[in-house]
Amino acid sequence: MLAVGLLLLTSLPLSGFAQDSTTDPLEQLTNLQAQVEQLYQEGNLEQALSVSTEMFFLAQETLAPDDPGLVELTLGYQAQLLVEVGYLEEANQLYQETLDSLQETLGPDDPLTLTTLDRYAEFLELVGEFAYAYELRSESHQRSVRSLGEQDAQTLIRLRALALNLETQQQLEEALSRLQSVHQGLEIAWGSQHPEALSTLSAVARVQQSRGQLHQALDSLKKLRTLQTEALGAEDYETLSTVEALAEIHRQLGQYETAEALFSEVLAQVNIGIGQEDSLTIQTMSHFAQLYEDTGRLEQALELHGQVYELDRKLLGDAHPNIATDLNNLASVNQRLGNYALAEQHFRSALQIMEDALGDDDSYAANIINLQNNLAQLLESQGLYDQAEPLFKQAFSNAQTKLGPEHPSTLALLNNLAFL
Repeated sequence: MLAVGLLLLTSLPLSGFAQDSTTDPLEQLTNLQAQVEQLYQEGNLEQALSVSTEMFFLAQETLAPDDPGLVELTLGYQAQLLVEVGYLEEANQLYQETLDSLQETLGPDDPLTLTTLDRYAEFLELVGEFAYAYELRSESHQRSVRSLGEQDAQTLIRLRALALNLETQQQLEEALSRLQSVHQGLEIAWGSQHPEALSTLSAVARVQQSRGQLHQALDSLKKLRTLQTEALGAEDYETLSTVEALAEIHRQLGQYETAEALFSEVLAQVNIGIGQEDSLTIQTMSHFAQLYEDTGRLEQALELHGQVYELDRKLLGDAHPNIATDLNNLASVNQRLGNYALAEQHFRSALQIMEDALGDDDSYAANIINLQNNLAQLLESQGLYDQAEPLFKQAFSNAQTKLGPEHPSTLALLNNLAFL
């Protein structure tokens, strides 16, 4: 831990905040913490990190190695700032050394050690190291079972984190099985309306939907909506999020009238308090636009997709992956309307944005593959076979490598190539 701190002090600008040597060390820590928080709020991350490093050294001198306050200052401030400034290797080293120190001083099953292990796994997931994070999640859960018991609420929360990691890695069957076990256990431990039980049921529904189990997902969401309405109220943000998810399931099942009524119910809250620039509102508008596509109302779909695109540009900029998704949606509707040149322009822009943003991230490979396929199909529909063929081949090759030879998308692409 000391080596990391020394590196930072020599490579970053000093804060310029002098500390009175006569001040009590705990008071100095409080003052430094306030300075870090102020600098962070002002957006001065480099200077906040410099002051945090000063605080980090003082905390090491003042607090015991197993003091929860030292761990919080180390991981809640120093490590977090390292991540935000971009010093990921240093942050990783800090997490590892903090964990090693606690395992040595407190033991592997101590609550503080387990919490630190969980936070290290969160960091690894944040930087895309899902396989290594899974190992830590699994270890944390096993230790929790050993020290607290299999049905302890904290053990169940750790099992849920493990399941969500599996969901991210597309191991959906195992993720769903564990989430259902967690939900059942949390209902017994804390009651069906406890926030943790509700959020777990929401995750169950999401994975069921991802697996194509739409009717099971619908049942889960209906139960969730009832519980949330009783516990939180019909106009609570979480309840409305569930209503939106319900509407999307109805849309996917072809139950368009029900879906439209539910989408309208959510959007009605825009004028009450949610606001247009909220992620739930934007998602609802996007799904509503897809419903317009499904029911042949293409001009209305185009208008709503355009509104979503402009909102996302305002909030996210022009290079975010969501912008690529918006352009893909605009392209698809323009293609159906016969606006082929504009559709091609949107598809190509979307593909470029997605490749620039996510090109090396295999977990998002399907997004890029789908865009390559969509552009190829547009070119094929216009008889531009020489331009379509290399795109189909590239998409098929990517799908074989990143999704597997028997993945439905891989087989669909092979079929498309054969038709070409």
